[in-house]
Amino acid sequence: MTRNPGWIAAFLALAVSLAVCPARAGDEIVREGIGERRAMLDKMELTDFDQALWAGLTDWINGGPVTAASTEGKVVVFYTWTSYLPTAVRPMGVVNRLIKKYGDRGLVVVGVHGDEGWDDAERVAKQRHAAFPTARDAGGAFRAAMHVDQDPDFYVLDRAGRIRYADIETSSLERAVSTLTEETVEDARTLLDRMADEQARARAAARRTAKIRSQIKLSDLPWPDFIPPGEDAYKNAPWPRMDLGEGRRRGRRGRDQPTGPVKMNWNSELTWVPRMPEHREGRVTLIYLFNPKSITESARGGRSVVDLFREMDRLQAAHPRDLLVVGAMIPAEPRDNRRRRRGDNENDLSPEQVAENFNKMMQIPVNHVRVSDMSGSLVTARLTPNNGEGRRGGRSNSFRLPYRILVSSDGIVRWHGNIDASPTRRAEWEAALQKILKADPGVAARHAAEQAYIESISDG
Repeated sequence: MTRNPGWIAAFLALAVSLAVCPARAGDEIVREGIGERRAMLDKMELTDFDQALWAGLTDWINGGPVTAASTEGKVVVFYTWTSYLPTAVRPMGVVNRLIKKYGDRGLVVVGVHGDEGWDDAERVAKQRHAAFPTARDAGGAFRAAMHVDQDPDFYVLDRAGRIRYADIETSSLERAVSTLTEETVEDARTLLDRMADEQARARAAARRTAKIRSQIKLSDLPWPDFIPPGEDAYKNAPWPRMDLGEGRRRGRRGRDQPTGPVKMNWNSELTWVPRMPEHREGRVTLIYLFNPKSITESARGGRSVVDLFREMDRLQAAHPRDLLVVGAMIPAEPRDNRRRRRGDNENDLSPEQVAENFNKMMQIPVNHVRVSDMSGSLVTARLTPNNGEGRRGGRSNSFRLPYRILVSSDGIVRWHGNIDASPTRRAEWEAALQKILKADPGVAARHAAEQAYIESISDG
């Protein structure tokens, strides 16, 4: 029996997760909270709002009272705020605009204020021109039941009185309101039934796929045709934060960073071993750097170039279709930059030595692509090495090895940096790789095309 490709299992897990909670998957609503509290909030979503909590909302100001009966069949936003917290009152402008835009479509906004600072709540509401009523949560029963932690928090009920979104970011509030106001009361009431149907269909599809998945060899699958995602998909993807180096933290404001996106150049004129890779679409590219002296000099920590190549082989094997690993040889950095400044090149290699060393390293068997890129045309000529950081915090004009560059499937560099022996740096690099593999829209589009192919085989 052939070993199941990992990405097929991942597809099945994704299908099940989409069916189990379609209200979360793909809704693009950003939730707040972490850990145990977020877990409790997640459990609240898609459950009925406790109508008894209305009774605890008293001393209405700026209109009201709002009751369970008056909100029946409407979309309700609970907005928790505190009069003396600037961050809590700041979203009132956003909320007012939502009321103006969606108020006649069934939106009701209810402000919920705690005991502390209540005496000043009415003044602040008027000062901020609040367009919604606010109640006092006397004793904090509402806040306790809804796991409110720090104002402002937003909770959104659908037309069936279910908690659809528990504690979401202000930036996601309009998307949530727009989604729920477009639903009918019947849509909201039948949501759980429709979710159950979707789950059943997903499980049936998984069973069909499972019949043939053990017979599929990853190498036998054709490379699929698919429509690449648009620019907006890449623009909105959650890429890892680029490491800006110590210089930025010291106030250099990133002036050594390249301006605009750095794009990879697949240069067919370079010396590729064994050849320039095919099937580059829908894949993340990892470029690791080595230099002509790597054949004789050990990498940091005493690791040889053979160890480096083997490590990269393991990464390629771990992500055979999602990741394209490319080793790029760049010029060696002189051991003493002062010699370079005064024109002493005794540590430099001749072109013949460079070619000889490259050929020797190409004799080391690997299962990924390598290239001689002494001009930096692939990508390095357009990057600021080490994010402008030198060995002692100064600027550097050369790449300190080991160095990694991660390129999304649209050819844009999304992360790069020196990977030294420290656990922190390696953890940062590994986290960036995993995040890009997960976030890349092109990889996701290719996955969908491959899944469709597998399902077509199953149906046949």
